[in-house]
Amino acid sequence: MATPVWAAALRAAGARVAGEFLSTQAGGPPVALAPAQLVALALEVAAWTRELATALGDYDALVDEARALRDAPDAGAIPYRNSRTRVPTEPLSVATLAVDVAYRARRNPGATGIAAAAQAAVAVRVVRQHADDRRRETAPPVRAFLVKLNDALLRLELEAALGGRAPDGVAVRVAAVLFRGAASAKGAPTLWLARLERPAAYGLLLKLGARYRWQEGERDDILATLPDDAFAAGVRAAL
Repeated sequence: MATPVWAAALRAAGARVAGEFLSTQAGGPPVALAPAQLVALALEVAAWTRELATALGDYDALVDEARALRDAPDAGAIPYRNSRTRVPTEPLSVATLAVDVAYRARRNPGATGIAAAAQAAVAVRVVRQHADDRRRETAPPVRAFLVKLNDALLRLELEAALGGRAPDGVAVRVAAVLFRGAASAKGAPTLWLARLERPAAYGLLLKLGARYRWQEGERDDILATLPDDAFAAGVRAAL
C-alpha cells in the first residue's frame, strides 16, 4: 500500500512495510501528501523522537528552524542550502531532517516527499536503536512507531482533502481514519470514514461526481450512508 519512495525508505530502515506501514485496514490507493502536509508530518515525527534526544536545546532549535521555514512569508528570500541526505543514526538527525523537509517544501516542493521519507526512515532506525527489545523490526517500539506514522499519514491526507468543505467553516479534528477507498480514475481516494475527536462522533467524506460531501454524526448513522460497494469493509473497520 505504500508509495514506492516511502516503501523503499522504510525497507532500508529495516521496517516491515506489509501489515505495519500504510496498513491494509485503511484500504484504498497509496497515500500522497502535498508539501504542506509533509512538513506537518515531519514536525510530528520530530516530536515523537524528542524524548530520545539528549541535547534538547539543539533539538528544539532545529524544530524551531523548521517551523520558521514553514511560516516564512517569502519563500524566495530563503537562502539556498544543501540537502542533508547523509546523517548519523541519532535523534538529533530527525530534527535536522525536519528542517530539510521544511526547506524543500518552500524551495523545491517536488523533492519534499523524498526528504520526508528519508526523515521517517532515520526515525525508524533511531527508535529501533533505542528499543529495549533489540529484535529489529519486530520490537514493540518500532511497531508502535510505524502504526503512529501510518495513522498520521492517513489523518493528514483526510484533513487536506477536507479543506474548507466542513459545514460553517468549522475546523474538523480527526482522531483516526478508519477506512478509505473508491479510487478515482487518477488513482486518488474518493471516500474516507473517520472517527472524530468529539465523543461518539464520526465523519464521512465522499466524492460524488465532481463534488465532495462531508457528513458528521453518530457511528451507526454515518455507517448507514456508506455506498454499497464500501459498506461491508467500512463497517468492519469501524466496529
